[in-house]
Amino acid sequence: MSLMPPVLDRQPQEHVDAAGEAASQDAERLMAALIGLSPYRAVLLPLLTDITRIARANRQIGAALVAVEQRADFAQTGRLRRADLGPDRTALFGFLEYIRFASPDFLRSVGEWPVGGLRDRG
Repeated sequence: MSLMPPVLDRQPQEHVDAAGEAASQDAERLMAALIGLSPYRAVLLPLLTDITRIARANRQIGAALVAVEQRADFAQTGRLRRADLGPDRTALFGFLEYIRFASPDFLRSVGEWPVGGLRDRG
């Protein structure tokens, strides 16, 4: 007995793959718009694919992104304003701030990269 809804059982694998890819591209567009509102955008945009993957895998951030996407009607407008973030603003900007200060670029700037490497104590 399959746990998947019957509709999904009948979809060809190509359709399932295409739907997953489209969702991933939509999530990446939304994340790029969110990063565009961040003061760390110059550092974070090159990490867009990884940030999107991590955000989608995190329950809290993923749920916040879904709420913001619906609130902003992002699929239709392709626009994201600070006002669209609503109560999810703190979590989303906190996530981006964490990524910024955990990024290789920042860690290198404070002498902490590569992880496990010897620091110049001189």
